[in-house]
Order: sequence, then C-alpha cells, then structure tokens
Amino acid sequence: MRKPRTATTGSGLVGGFGDEGAGNAWGTACKLRFWVSSAALPARQTVTSTLGLHKVFSMTRIQNYFNGVVDKIASASLIASTAQHRPDIGSNREDIIRDFLLRHLPRRLFASIGGQVISHDGRESGQIDVIVSNDLGVRFDENEKTFVTAESVAGAITVKSSLNQAALIDALVNLASIPEPSSGAFDFKSLKPSSKDAFLEHHPSLYVFAYEGISGETCLAHVNDFYSSHPDIPLRRYPKGIVVNQKYMIRFFRSETRASTGCVIPKDTFYLMPLEVALRGYPFVGLDHNPTQNPAQRCEMS
Repeated sequence: MRKPRTATTGSGLVGGFGDEGAGNAWGTACKLRFWVSSAALPARQTVTSTLGLHKVFSMTRIQNYFNGVVDKIASASLIASTAQHRPDIGSNREDIIRDFLLRHLPRRLFASIGGQVISHDGRESGQIDVIVSNDLGVRFDENEKTFVTAESVAGAITVKSSLNQAALIDALVNLASIPEPSSGAFDFKSLKPSSKDAFLEHHPSLYVFAYEGISGETCLAHVNDFYSSHPDIPLRRYPKGIVVNQKYMIRFFRSETRASTGCVIPKDTFYLMPLEVALRGYPFVGLDHNPTQNPAQRCEMS
C-alpha cells in the first residue's frame, strides 16, 4: 500500500493551471524563499513551514495586491453567509472563486460554475464546483450546469464553506472521480516521446478551497489517512493544493525539492504551509521556489 508522505512549491490557484512551467511565470516576477522547520504528527510524516519574505523589491506591490484579494474574498464570503438558504450560501461562495479566476486567469482559460467532466468512453465525474477549461474543446453551454470533456479541463476546484473531516473526504473523492483524458487526443509528434505522458501526469490541476476549517495539522493527518486507505487513486488525482483561506495551504510535491534551509523534502509528499498574515495571499498566485546552495540534508521526519 502506497503511503503518501507529508510535507510544490510553485503554483497557486492562478499559476497552477495549465503547463507546469508556464504556471511558474508568476514566480519569475515574485520570488519567495521557504524557511522550513520540521515537526511531526504521531505515526505520520510531516513537514511544516513558516514563510519568510526574503527580499522585498517589487514583491511588495504583488504581495499587497493578493493580500487585498484574499481579504476581499473573506468579506464576500461573510456577505454570502447572509443568504437565508444554505444552498444559496454555497452557490454564492462558489461564485466568489469563479469571479476571482475570471479576473486573473490567462484569457485562453475560462472558469465555470458547477458541472461534470466527461470522458471519451462515457465515464463522468461527480459534480465539480468550479471547472477551469481551455479554449481548444467543444463547449456545451445550453444548460446552466454544463459539462466539459476531460481533454478540455485545465483545472478543477472543490469549494467548501467550512472544511471538516467529512467535507474534506467528500472533496477528495469528488476530485478523484474526474476521468482520465484520452491519450489519443494528444499529438506531440514534434516533441520527445515522453512529453505526452508528462502532460497527462500533471493535468488537470486540482484544488480544495475552504473559507474556514480545521487546523492544518488535523487536515494533514486526515489527508494522509484518506490516501493511505485509497491506494487505487493515482497520484495525478491528488490535489495540488488544499487551502483554508488566510490560514494555511497544504501542497503536494511530485518531485524531491530542496528548501532554502538545505532540507530536502521527498517526492510524493504533502507539505503544510501555515500562512503568515503578511503572506496570506500566497495561495492565490504562483510563486517560484528559490533554492539555496546549502548542502542537502534530509528533513527530520517520523
């Protein structure tokens, strides 16, 4: 049974969709270093970190922008909670995330509310709260709740008003239900043979977003327990990020990464990042990891 480790640097909700390298374009303009400290949960491998702003430069402007966006989203969520019916509250909060994406995604990508992802062989996902699709596929927009072909999906987000264990499991199961695209739909003749496999391995980008929720340590433990008991779910159907607004983000590493301390975080690892107030907007933008030249040392993990 594969047991996921606990600890990408890299893409946030905006930068995370589409090509892995292209998503990090944001990071070229604004580079942060991760100051990683080790901690352990009982019988679970864990790496937690605090984020420190290493250099200011032009980062201050982008930092302030996305911190303001996060605060705006929190205020909009409060307004949404005044609706009289719980389904309306949930829909309003999904609209908030969709509207954020429409204002920030590259124009070739589009965010839509509520729909299913369908495959070439008839498989269908559960109802996905927010789907990000590219401009290369056929659209099916006659109904308000649309469906999208698997080959057209760049990303999917499950939105929760409050994240507890039940809501988390529901979100992970829902994201895992997204069917695989047809490998025959992609033609990379001009690229090396492994390009198609690499593309399919990293697409679509999956996220869980919550406006409030359980602590990061508790969430991390639940995530590990879930995937330990569901070894049939492929790694490419793990979420790239689990975000509780203004509090923390849990990232999933697909490759071994060295933190600024020289500590090496193993591949296939979930990584808990508590958010400092000054960097609460971090999950909403892709940030480039900037490794140091320190000699590598393995993170202390249990």
